[in-house]
Amino acid sequence: MKKIKLLGVAWSPRHGNTELQLKAALKAAKELPEVETEYYSIAGKDISPCISCYACDDSYGVCNKNDPCVAHSGNGDAYHDIINLMHEADGIIFACPVYFYSVTSQLKAFMDRSMAVEMCNEPWRNKVFGCITSAYHRNGGQEHAIETMINWAKMFDMLTVGIGPERAGDECANYMGVSGIQGFPLPKSNLTEEGLRAVMDDPVGVAGLKFLGWRVAELTKIIGYGIDQMQEEEWKWDAYTATRK
Repeated sequence: MKKIKLLGVAWSPRHGNTELQLKAALKAAKELPEVETEYYSIAGKDISPCISCYACDDSYGVCNKNDPCVAHSGNGDAYHDIINLMHEADGIIFACPVYFYSVTSQLKAFMDRSMAVEMCNEPWRNKVFGCITSAYHRNGGQEHAIETMINWAKMFDMLTVGIGPERAGDECANYMGVSGIQGFPLPKSNLTEEGLRAVMDDPVGVAGLKFLGWRVAELTKIIGYGIDQMQEEEWKWDAYTATRK
């Protein structure tokens, strides 16, 4: 039976709703056999911004994929931890709250600096990717935040998934990923203890978390079996560089 590893990264600078969402999705993913999960939170950690020096472009072809950002090499920020966890994972889930109709500054900084990884022969090619978000209101920017994450993942040739066919029976707030709201039926301020877990009061958003976890795990297994088969055939598949050996 195929064993897979899923990584979940929470991109909120706070401990609270986003972490609860992500942990629920990873828990659902583990309902499939032989699924290992790893959780990482950006809360309390730093990610230095891209300075657009293009030094990573000069290293094309000789890139160190474990430390590809030359401008910030060795500074020990969370960027390096996350990219190495992503290298090791078969499937990836990003959970990010909506900040001013888009993703958090921490995730945007990571996305900008991920250009250095692109110079390393696409090490995230064919990894399965799903995303989770929440906002203060039902129509508070969730779709734009999800599209931002999905479009970024496509640049690395990752395989993006939505919440799967189960949505037809339990309704959903978004076809492309999980969209939660901070409280139900009305939002609650995250300045209160109740507000820090209010996203789990939203039945539609909570159902989507389970569906996304299942779908990411399911497709990750399918892709893993396919890559194993290609390695046995005449086409000698390199899962990292996607080239013939």
